[in-house]
Amino acid sequence: MRTSRFISAVLLIVSFTFLFQVSALAATVSPGLQATLQSSPPDQEVAVIITLSDRADLSRFKDHDKDVRRAKIVQALKDKADKTQGSLKAFLQGMKARRVKSFWVTNAIAARIPASLVNVLAGFPGVEAIETDAVVTMPPVAPSAAVMPLAVPAEWNIAKINAPSLWNAGITGTGAVVANVDTGVDPLHADLTGKWRGGLNSWYSVFTGGTCSITAKGCQISSDCPSGEVCNSNAVDCATPNKCTACELSATPCDMDGHGTGTMGVMVGGSAGGTAIGVAPDAKWIAVKIFNDSTSPSTPISLIGDAYTWLIGLPSGSAPDVINNSFGSSAGSCDTFLQSAITNLKTAGIELVFAAGNGGPNSSTSESPANNPGAFAVGATDNIDRAAGFSSRGPSACDGSIFPHVVAPGQYITLAALTQNGLFPLSYFYSNNGTMGPSGTSFSAPHVAGATALLVSALPSLTPDQIETAFEQTAVPLGSPIPNNTYGYGRIDVAAAYQYAFTNFVNGGNDPVVLVHDAAIVATYPDIQIALANCSNLDIIKVQAATPLAAPDINLPLGIAISLVGGYDSSFLSQTGSTTLQGTLIITAGTVIIANVIVG
Repeated sequence: MRTSRFISAVLLIVSFTFLFQVSALAATVSPGLQATLQSSPPDQEVAVIITLSDRADLSRFKDHDKDVRRAKIVQALKDKADKTQGSLKAFLQGMKARRVKSFWVTNAIAARIPASLVNVLAGFPGVEAIETDAVVTMPPVAPSAAVMPLAVPAEWNIAKINAPSLWNAGITGTGAVVANVDTGVDPLHADLTGKWRGGLNSWYSVFTGGTCSITAKGCQISSDCPSGEVCNSNAVDCATPNKCTACELSATPCDMDGHGTGTMGVMVGGSAGGTAIGVAPDAKWIAVKIFNDSTSPSTPISLIGDAYTWLIGLPSGSAPDVINNSFGSSAGSCDTFLQSAITNLKTAGIELVFAAGNGGPNSSTSESPANNPGAFAVGATDNIDRAAGFSSRGPSACDGSIFPHVVAPGQYITLAALTQNGLFPLSYFYSNNGTMGPSGTSFSAPHVAGATALLVSALPSLTPDQIETAFEQTAVPLGSPIPNNTYGYGRIDVAAAYQYAFTNFVNGGNDPVVLVHDAAIVATYPDIQIALANCSNLDIIKVQAATPLAAPDINLPLGIAISLVGGYDSSFLSQTGSTTLQGTLIITAGTVIIANVIVG
């Protein structure tokens, strides 16, 4: 039976080859897949991802409302997949391909096919690329000895990126939603409990859907399964194929490894242990479980496409503002299956942040998908802004561009440790003055994801491209030249990024900020918070009085003092009384304009 099927397959391949008149491969076959084919017999099954060249035109969607724009983008992506994938799916089914799975977020199809079929598919009309459905292994959580913090607060990494400056201005992530695609999240951790958004649109496991035990190779349709069992082709990727753990199939958040709990703690963790461990403590979180519960968690990269499809397709008002991606392939590789998905998610207003990888210190050690064009890669530094030895360096293996884009603390930091399965008896891995504790770009990336949540919380109109520009243009420069293939643009400063984003993207960079207050010209801190936080020396603050002021023709250089209760930058934080703004006072009817501002 197997020989007969193989002969039939060969005949069909020959006929399709003649039909397409393939003289040269029209599609790109990835180097990794080519290497596999060279050592594989024709009938050996290989797992591939087939990407089509036809793309939906998303540039026409200009709606200011993010949810409206995203809904139109999602529909356009679905329509394009429906119109372009039919003939390819029919061909694959005719060739008895297994585990055929369609992705509309990136217009691609994953399948298991005979090795002999790859070159035929490379000539199939509309096929752009074929690559291996590579297995991604989760970077391990590698703590040093866990100790209690001494004189130096454990959250040195949070202070290093200047997050507390925004907290002091009342910007703590309220209203923002972060997501991670990881091993899961422990919702019982004291620093994460109450921060899960909850509901059916806040947790997804790619393994969810039941198991089929009829065959170790996985089912095709539910009728293949014994009575009462549901076909779920992803069940074969569980820790034990087709015999998934309770967490792999859980309808609510869980984490049997701890990696995802650690990354989420960096993004939104609180201070239940006496130290603030998260960048955006008042943001809410959702999560997608992509890694199985084996001792070395892994997942096919196609299931990450499944995760992205779920995230972008969430109902109105449910999509996250930022997705943290702390995973990657082998150092120096380029896998572009997720590239168009990344672009589509960002076009829909969802920022994606990627760990650069732990392949350093040598150059050309970038990892996918962090090195894909359009991805925002984050390398790791220690407590004195030195690049971590393990942090992957550029240039990008995909396009030769600068890699990473920025860096953030990722060596010896404080994490929320797993409590759910009892593996770690302490609530945290503590770092003692930045010299002990877990390390990895897995934990530098969520600093930037959390920082994104702070920016979106305060300035919700920001686009992913604007957010990335703000981080790059305000990063603390490290290395030379700027940018470079060790530090990118440098270590992020979220407070500076906030000021840059407000000035250049929200306030237009030119118009004065208008504040309404009483005729006594005494503005409380809530009145001047947004304006003052985004003004530098020589900027203009325009103060509009509620009661018209007299003497509109006065235009005299005066030294003035306005009582400002509270303050934003470091010069204000140390003051308990009034703060003086010196400059030229111009009074017109109902308006006071203070020019040439000197802060401090």
